[in-house]
Amino acid sequence: MMDRSAFVGVTSGGLCGSAKVQRSAVCLKMSAAPSGEMDRRSVLLLGTAMASLAFVGAPGNALADGAVSDATRKRARVIYGARVMDLTPEIEKLPELAEKGSWVQILNMVSSDKKKPGSLVGMKNSFILFTSGAYAGFKQSQVELTNAQNILFDAVSKLENAAKSKNTKVAQLAANEIVKSFNEYKAVGELKPNPFAGEPGQVWSSDFAATRKMNATPYLKSEE
Repeated sequence: MMDRSAFVGVTSGGLCGSAKVQRSAVCLKMSAAPSGEMDRRSVLLLGTAMASLAFVGAPGNALADGAVSDATRKRARVIYGARVMDLTPEIEKLPELAEKGSWVQILNMVSSDKKKPGSLVGMKNSFILFTSGAYAGFKQSQVELTNAQNILFDAVSKLENAAKSKNTKVAQLAANEIVKSFNEYKAVGELKPNPFAGEPGQVWSSDFAATRKMNATPYLKSEE
């Protein structure tokens, strides 16, 4: 059934409407002009009335808390920071793999194949989302993180090309650059393992918690 309190219609007497919140009817009597058009006063009143009704019915944008808050930053840190940290063991062994010429293992990490990207290349978006989410509103930190990220993935491309051509010297240089820029990224992003990760206890409160099913939950310092 239609709610009469939200009804707006045109009758023989004019246009009438009422809002749920205010409950007061807004009626505009049509002009009796021979041409059938509304006079200037009615036009102005009509515009005001329709704007009022739209304001009452529309969501209050001014009441929204915005896309950036401490909670959203922490959520980005937990989700995307954990994914970045999970890459640590693989990245740390890259120099050794390059030295041994383990090209298949290297390509499994750095391949840019769109159908089957390497494990490191496939996580590029996690770096981007961590930078934009965990440091939303902190421009300088975002610039530093982006620089380290760009250097890292530029070195990843070099390592891929070196692996394909089996160039050990170039591969070693690229692998060392990846490790260096990755450590810089973690340092700027304050990504470090949770010192209580091995302790018994529950770190999430529901299935909707950001820490649910995280392999390497970053340490979150409590605000005092």
